[in-house]
Amino acid sequence: MFNGVGMSAEQIQHVFDPGFSAANSRVKMALGLPTAYSVVQDHGGDIRIESEVGKGTVVTVCLPRNAASE
Repeated sequence: MFNGVGMSAEQIQHVFDPGFSAANSRVKMALGLPTAYSVVQDHGGDIRIESEVGKGTVVTVCLPRNAASE
């Protein structure tokens, strides 16, 4: 489900950059998203972002299952 105002393709390219800030929007991140992205990648996962300007954004965090804990 999309929520919010959405982001352009150019904004999405930079959303994990330290200090990312979208001018005139509610998206103002310092180190939160870059840190989250690093942690997820360290665990073999990925963060996917789908966004449509005017419709909103969906962020999906994918982490591998640990077969040893099953």
